[in-house]
Amino acid sequence: MTGSRDQAVMVVGHACVDLLPRMSGPPALAPGVLTDIGPLEIRCGGSVVNTAEALHALGRSVRVAAAIGDDHLGVLLERHLRQVDPDAVIERVDDGTSYSLVFEHGGASRAIWHHVGANAHFVGERLDFRGVELVHLGYATALPGLIRAEEEGIPPLLDAMAAAGATRSVDFATVDPASPERQAWRERLAHLLPHMDVVSPSADDLASIGWLAPGAKPRDVADAARRLVNGGAAVALVTDGARGAHLHTADRARLERGGAALRRLGAEWEGVREEFPAAPVAEVVGTNGAGDTATAGLIHALLAGYTPRDAGRLAVAVAAQRVAGLDLRIEDA
Repeated sequence: MTGSRDQAVMVVGHACVDLLPRMSGPPALAPGVLTDIGPLEIRCGGSVVNTAEALHALGRSVRVAAAIGDDHLGVLLERHLRQVDPDAVIERVDDGTSYSLVFEHGGASRAIWHHVGANAHFVGERLDFRGVELVHLGYATALPGLIRAEEEGIPPLLDAMAAAGATRSVDFATVDPASPERQAWRERLAHLLPHMDVVSPSADDLASIGWLAPGAKPRDVADAARRLVNGGAAVALVTDGARGAHLHTADRARLERGGAALRRLGAEWEGVREEFPAAPVAEVVGTNGAGDTATAGLIHALLAGYTPRDAGRLAVAVAAQRVAGLDLRIEDA
């Protein structure tokens, strides 16, 4: 391995407060019906919190930036963000802080009711990427302000990252199937991929915008990773829940155009096509944040100079730790 834990990494974009009622079954929506549920757990979450916390657990010093509302949830979220990064760039906006109602039960994949709130205003205009080797933009599909800020089809934020020499890492969130953004993102992603160096969507994220069929077979998920690279990304990690993840990479020339973190990768990173089974989990505590944690594992591996095989193994290992509710710190991380 090469690289230093002191390399600058920044996580920006979507942050929210997650409200998780303890459930014994799926939520009932019938009018007039009262359903007895357990205590409420309140967590700060979203990509910025989940990814930055996982990177911190892996030994990384992380800078963060997000938008919050001027309300009680905003106070809670800002306090948490400053625990991760005392110098966090916090933009207060005239809107409610973003929150999600997260329903999980019996180890099943979660269902989420989400309010975009302050995240709709995040555009990152005040961010300084000088000296940053990798910037991770979390949940691009849940940041409508970025799309409104497009100039000639390329968000200025991605341009600013590239101008500073940083590797541009981007992940996504699922899109409401009833939203007109579903079709828009399918077309938008194809246009934006050449401006994204590392992408780490889940199979569910890609299915929600029509890039994959729901419940796609592993070979189709692997093909989606291939199409992300063929579309212009340098590195694509597509997570597939309990089935693991697929890692595909581009040729040497594209990696060298991928900013500071990708330029120094060894020749073994060229043209990778790898599948990684999910790490075993004795007991599922919750799946919330697992994808962000896998992304953090990949980012750490890229900065530390891991081989592709070790990078994929780390990504699925820390995701399993998150699902099991265990300490994310692992030996030699």
